[in-house]
Amino acid sequence: MGITISAAIIIKNEERCIARCIDSLLPLFDEVVILDTGSTDNTIRIIRDYKDEKIKIFFSNWEDNFAKARNEAMKKCNCKYIFFIDADEYISSDITEFTCELKRIDEINNTRNNDAYAYSPIIKDHENNITKNIRRVFINCSEFYYFGYIHEELRRKGNKKIIDKEIKITIQHDGYKKEIIKSKDKQKRNENLNLKNLDAEPKNLRWIFFHFRDSFENLPRKKYTNHFIVK
Repeated sequence: MGITISAAIIIKNEERCIARCIDSLLPLFDEVVILDTGSTDNTIRIIRDYKDEKIKIFFSNWEDNFAKARNEAMKKCNCKYIFFIDADEYISSDITEFTCELKRIDEINNTRNNDAYAYSPIIKDHENNITKNIRRVFINCSEFYYFGYIHEELRRKGNKKIIDKEIKITIQHDGYKKEIIKSKDKQKRNENLNLKNLDAEPKNLRWIFFHFRDSFENLPRKKYTNHFIVK
């Protein structure tokens, strides 16, 4: 199997930005796997207007669980590697940069334990803040899965360690502009799903952090917030 790569996107009502995302993906990826979880706007029409064989659309009910949606999308991917990207993101690296990094990923995976590595691109938001530690790229195998209702994280079966590597592929992200958060009611959604993460894993520092970060002004559940403030 050669160096092939699938882009995977979870979408719902993304007419504002889905074309921008797809336009950045088509020159770079062998397939673009899109899982729609209930769009009621023009998102699907925009996607179908491309009439490109690389684009594969699937449909699923939204169950308040981002990890479940990602895991379902993974099953639809056919390439050697999977690259998750959100609809409110787009890749700004050119094809030369992208191809070089993909070759480097493949070299690492071919010489070492290839089901242990996950790769984090450079994610730049609308205020030019940069994040380099979100796992987005990994080999397509049954070893990997996502966990978490929101702020889901990539894991390996059997609680095996993932070896993290940074890659020089840049993603631009604008989904957390204030007006977008308000229009899509992201804050309320995030608060509710963060609490589900805490119910599932109350001692996981990742979920504690995101609970406070996303709902600090409201602190909606005293049994968690009071406990951790005291600690």
